[in-house]
Amino acid sequence: MVTGRANRPMLSETVAGARSAPCLRRPSRLRAAFKLTLVDAFIAQPIVVLALPVNTFLGLLFVRELRLGAVAIGIMTAIPAACQVVQLPLLARFAGRRSTKGMTLLGASFQLLAWLAFSAALPHLAAAPGQAPWLTALWLAAISLGGAVAGVGWFGWLHEWVPPPLLARFFSARNRLAQLAMLAFVTGLGVYLSARGYAVRGFQTVVWFACLLRVGSLWLLWRMDPASQPERIERPSPLRRQLSILRREPGFVRVVGLSVMWGFAASCFGQFYVVFELERLRMSAAAVCIAQAIEIFVGVLVLPSWGRIMDRYGYRNPMLLSLFSWQAGLLVWCAISPDNWRLLFGLAVWSGLTSGGFLVGLLPLMLRHVPAKAKSLGIATSQALTSCTIALAAVAGGCLIAWGSRRWPARLDGVYHICFLLQPMASLGVAWVLLRLPAGATVRTQTAGAGTELSAGEQQRTRRRPVDGAKAA
Repeated sequence: MVTGRANRPMLSETVAGARSAPCLRRPSRLRAAFKLTLVDAFIAQPIVVLALPVNTFLGLLFVRELRLGAVAIGIMTAIPAACQVVQLPLLARFAGRRSTKGMTLLGASFQLLAWLAFSAALPHLAAAPGQAPWLTALWLAAISLGGAVAGVGWFGWLHEWVPPPLLARFFSARNRLAQLAMLAFVTGLGVYLSARGYAVRGFQTVVWFACLLRVGSLWLLWRMDPASQPERIERPSPLRRQLSILRREPGFVRVVGLSVMWGFAASCFGQFYVVFELERLRMSAAAVCIAQAIEIFVGVLVLPSWGRIMDRYGYRNPMLLSLFSWQAGLLVWCAISPDNWRLLFGLAVWSGLTSGGFLVGLLPLMLRHVPAKAKSLGIATSQALTSCTIALAAVAGGCLIAWGSRRWPARLDGVYHICFLLQPMASLGVAWVLLRLPAGATVRTQTAGAGTELSAGEQQRTRRRPVDGAKAA
């Protein structure tokens, strides 16, 4: 991490400074591409929010219109996570063989067509409950596959034309716009669906609005023509050698275990919080979305503070503080009833204040413990294992909720309360893994390339020799 405000130039200043870079022949094209992609971050966010595995739109759709059971909801939540595993063979097959921009446009266009087809079929699905589960599962698989292809192409394309010194500033500006768009869309979504009485036409209108903005997003992506950087093509190490490097790396297996444990804890019953709010607490869609918007808004405000704390103290201890305080607040879910559901607004403020430190630190922590010589394989392996775990956890959670509702139909609120204990209890295991990681800060070195993070094992091997520009985060 870069520390100190003086070392953090604004995105526009850094782009302007890129005029002197010898590898960029037409810096004006780079500046135009930056502007277009920032606009794209804002207008593409609605369809991104709708495609998330756990979101209010799908929760309302499954509960109010399609009337799916707990097991079916668990399977629907598992499908997007399972489709993320597709990124591994896609990376292996298309790396260096297909245009990354073409992959992005192809995947996003396929996902757009799947959404339009679903909106057209929605009245039929609502009128035919017997066919709704498997047709909805096919549709979710289609949009998830399209999103996986677009995601692989998008990140590959960014690395082709965004200079490495600009990546952090670029993603910071883009993420702020995306969060503002998410805040506005989530709030408007709940208010609009509540006003329309959760009618089928209301759900269709939301999808059409998101698709219209996605068309504009695709047009912007098509117009982007940045000057690509000349890249040095490096031949990857053999697979066996990379696996050997990963096995020898201290901390890598532990970080993967942390990601898997957290994925299971957050996904086993994560999709049923919205179901519980709608079915058991009888909250309106507006109330559910306003609570989510409060959490997003507070999180956006405090996120820079968590970044500064991690700059000073490293990742481990701030992540532990964030995790314990956040999960302690989530115990409130075990006492929520239709009489006191307004406590969820206060819980949304608390979650927004406390959750950012842990969630923001997950990816940098992974990057820190992945060896540079096997970084792609390490990240892909972690993502595949975590996605598989999330898929299995979602199905298991749906089966447990269904079993509890059949066993204790008169005490269904209590069944949910017991299930909501899992995530805070599982966080103790996540904290145990975090405590076993070294507390040292990430080392940055110019010898490994600008902005490169060394893993824990590589830090041990470099401590006995001078490192130019090495600095504790």
